[in-house]
Amino acid sequence: MVSKANRYELWDEFLEAWPVEAVETLTLTQYTSSADDRLGDNPEYPFTYWLESITNDLGSIWGGSAFKFGIFKRAKKEEKTADKSRSYSDDYGWYAKFGDDPETAFKNVKSAILEIIKNVKNGRLDLIDKSPIGDVVSWKVAFLYQDRNKPIVVPIYAARSIRDTHPNIKPSTPLSRCHEILIGERNGVDIFDYYDQLLQHSEAHDEDSKEQLKITINSYPKNLILYGPPGTGKTWTSSEIAVKICDGQAPVDRGALMDRYRDLVKSGRIAFTTFHQSMGYEEFVEGLRPVTDGDTDEGASSGGFRLVARNGLFRNICALAKQSGTHNSKIDINLDKHAIFKMSLGNAKTEPHIYAASLKKDCITLGYGGQFDWSDPKFNKYDKVKAQWDSLGVNGQDMTSGIREFRKFRCDMSIGDIVIVSDGNSAFRAIGQIIGNYEYAEPSDDGEDPFDEGNYYHHRRKVKWLKILEESLPVENIKSGKFTQSSCYRLDKLQINFDVLERLISAGETGKSNLANNEVQNYVLIIDEINRANISKVFGELITLLEPDKRIGSGPNALQVTLPYSRDKFGVPQNLYIVGTMNTADRSIALLDTALRRRFSFKEMMPRYDIPPIDRKVEGIHLGKFLKAINARIEWMFDRDHQIGHSFLTSVQTQDDLDQVMRDKIIPLLTEYFYEDWEKVCVALNDKGNQFIKKKKLIAPTMQGSEEEERFRYKVKVKPFPLEAYKTVYQS
Repeated sequence: MVSKANRYELWDEFLEAWPVEAVETLTLTQYTSSADDRLGDNPEYPFTYWLESITNDLGSIWGGSAFKFGIFKRAKKEEKTADKSRSYSDDYGWYAKFGDDPETAFKNVKSAILEIIKNVKNGRLDLIDKSPIGDVVSWKVAFLYQDRNKPIVVPIYAARSIRDTHPNIKPSTPLSRCHEILIGERNGVDIFDYYDQLLQHSEAHDEDSKEQLKITINSYPKNLILYGPPGTGKTWTSSEIAVKICDGQAPVDRGALMDRYRDLVKSGRIAFTTFHQSMGYEEFVEGLRPVTDGDTDEGASSGGFRLVARNGLFRNICALAKQSGTHNSKIDINLDKHAIFKMSLGNAKTEPHIYAASLKKDCITLGYGGQFDWSDPKFNKYDKVKAQWDSLGVNGQDMTSGIREFRKFRCDMSIGDIVIVSDGNSAFRAIGQIIGNYEYAEPSDDGEDPFDEGNYYHHRRKVKWLKILEESLPVENIKSGKFTQSSCYRLDKLQINFDVLERLISAGETGKSNLANNEVQNYVLIIDEINRANISKVFGELITLLEPDKRIGSGPNALQVTLPYSRDKFGVPQNLYIVGTMNTADRSIALLDTALRRRFSFKEMMPRYDIPPIDRKVEGIHLGKFLKAINARIEWMFDRDHQIGHSFLTSVQTQDDLDQVMRDKIIPLLTEYFYEDWEKVCVALNDKGNQFIKKKKLIAPTMQGSEEEERFRYKVKVKPFPLEAYKTVYQS
């Protein structure tokens, strides 16, 4: 635990770096974070980096989306589509409510921050509740700029966290009132001592809550399919269920729910895929992929290729669930404070003994550097390394390559830094933390040193292995893009997926984790349109492994199979849930593979007419009654699986909106249902007066001699539909 004195010292450092005067002249560049901004002394760090990382010991606001800052510098430059709430430029993302461009948005964000500072200094916490900035950032700013001799804000900022500290604080209690209640009961205790007491109370509350969360989570079957007509909210409900399975509960607000859903997707705990007719075993479980010789750690590309087994989506999330599915609260590493390096421990294809020896001796090792001891402190500087390197080459040692890798290994790595051990350029197999300085190991002729084969690997550093993977994971889980062939180099933090990396590390030391200290973390695979693929083709022999009693660790019935391409043993972990959705209008549930039906639970989702977005009137038209009447006719003429879901109408606010939904969605869907039989479409809409669909009699060609047969041309009217047309649908 950080000492009270260190916390006050950190508070001083923040106010020295960012006094109110500095905030008043704050620029967009000074506010946002990037890797380059994080170089140099602390005062040069951006304002948001101070809030989230440097002052983490003054109350955490870690995690969640960078949108919490109002505006942020984008790490990835791929094209993003703006929506009603979020806007993007090439360099920035921001909440649309702050402005149309980055400069305007930042101006309004800075104004909001200055308003928070003014309000906390004036004791007007109630006004901070109304800040457009997110709660955690607003209250962190308020804490840092309050009068610390007379504190009125405690260093707990998330709504759920602060409400867990006091039995009389209700979910509806404003955060300003929460702080007032807690400060009122401080009784002169130092603010940080009081903070520690509150955290202890919160942890006790969490233990009580965990049992209830387990009940909530366990209420869901391991394998579930949501089925029903189109537009009944199956995909959205699958997102809600996935969040509940992971967290034990889900936000009521739709926007907050989807924010949490996206966070869980980013952290790898939720994966989403859509089945289609071309989906096969090779894409879903594992398949052979061509790779060149250059895809190994240190091999030079020869232009040839070979086929290797690569994980599909299902095997990948199974591996993540199995290997990072627990959380050990005793392991707490702030990755933001340390550099992260990629490290090759020998050639993954030809030198497996180097990796095995590194694990055994708790070290990392490098072959470059020759038979020379570089321990002298003068070699902390690159120019000294370069001079000695050239000298060794003149004296006959092979020093033609590797100086850049050696420099990283000898000079740039520091105690506390993280190393990710690669397995080829496409996967990784271990994560460690540097705990020792550079060491030189003298060559040995007795054969006892497992590194001696080839007499190369004399340069080492002690590490603490944080995670040794039972099976290598694709590198895309923790960073964007593949590793390069360089043996040792520093990774760009902008490319790192910290959520997944932290989860793997927090799963505990391999082989040493105490299950009593671990909390199981659930994973969810959402399969949209699960009935559109050939299930037997996609799952193959794994369909049996989905059953709860056949999963790894489930008891005597647990099964594993040998995969056909990699020849690896494979089983499905218990903490993986599968949630599928199925559109019954697309394919009947009766046509699903019987083996699949037996292993899944099914939940029907039919149109709802009693929910607030539907049970209302729009310009005199009752949406619920309107939809219910159409569905009653569809069920009579066709079947219940082809009804129209309520989500078609939930966003309707005006009759113009309803006209557009009718013209672009509902009527085209009805024509598809009834195979272009427009008379049935008219019956479904009770359109006796042709107010939705224009009907014109066709004139028969005279040579046909068929004037007695009547034929018609049908066309959806272009003009706005009359109000009475809608009312006729459900009032007759």
